[in-house]
Amino acid sequence: PFPGILTVGGFTNQYGPVADVWFFDFSDNAWHPVLLDFKVPAVAGTTPVVFNNTFTFFGGNYQTLDGTATFSNETFSITNFRSVVVANNGTNAPSARALHSAVSNSTHMIVFGGFFCVCSVNFNAVNKHIFSDTWAWSHADQSWTEITTNGAASLPRFQHTAALLNNVDMVIVGGSGDQGTDLPVMVLNLETSTWTVLSTAPFTHSLQVDRAAAISLSSSAFAYLTNAQVGGQLFTFRSSSTGITVTEVQSATQIPVDYFGAVGNGSELLVFFGRSATAGNFVNTLYSLTLGCNAG
Repeated sequence: PFPGILTVGGFTNQYGPVADVWFFDFSDNAWHPVLLDFKVPAVAGTTPVVFNNTFTFFGGNYQTLDGTATFSNETFSITNFRSVVVANNGTNAPSARALHSAVSNSTHMIVFGGFFCVCSVNFNAVNKHIFSDTWAWSHADQSWTEITTNGAASLPRFQHTAALLNNVDMVIVGGSGDQGTDLPVMVLNLETSTWTVLSTAPFTHSLQVDRAAAISLSSSAFAYLTNAQVGGQLFTFRSSSTGITVTEVQSATQIPVDYFGAVGNGSELLVFFGRSATAGNFVNTLYSLTLGCNAG
């Protein structure tokens, strides 16, 4: 398991997107600043992945001096908590965007969806575009390839979550699109590049939210935690020989934030930072939620 939590950028109450990097060490339960040999951009709305001790992230948005939001399509990699490289400066890359999803298997980082606009930093858009394309970043070649998919139509969305099951099935849950949050759960088989719609009754409506988190529990299961503004419900998605099943987990703990990050180790979820659902400001609290046997 990864030895802690590495955070890059994000929004703050005072300054908008920031460029600092911090590491929460599980061995001493403390945050430590990470001193890099190259300054990463001050971005928010990006989704990093970890592969072979390399932390890779694509895109995101940052605030310019006149208060507008500018979107990136660069790819950065942080190796061994020190060395930073611009792995790709936007050449033959996905269009600039933020609030997309990303997962990693043994060979690629897979990016889906996202949001772009000519707008202020709070996304009051003059014009906007919501993406439904899928791209693969090769860990070995450090290059991008767009994936041509088939099957069910992948509806455009952003502020959604993604998780990988059995290193093959990328599950997309929640988010916002042209029709609001009325979006089905979809599964992309990375071997066949085929999209299917996953039946999630009777939880379909509860899963149709944005600003949630998907947290890996094992190679064949992940937890889905909704934000506090819609009840902070917890579900598990589990893959078996008969398909993918969804189960609601009854929790006595209410995580009172949205726009949060989260990680898991199979029996415990750690939720960090986020925006207070009551006060509306960003907080730096770390929450722990232990999963019981009813989590599957």
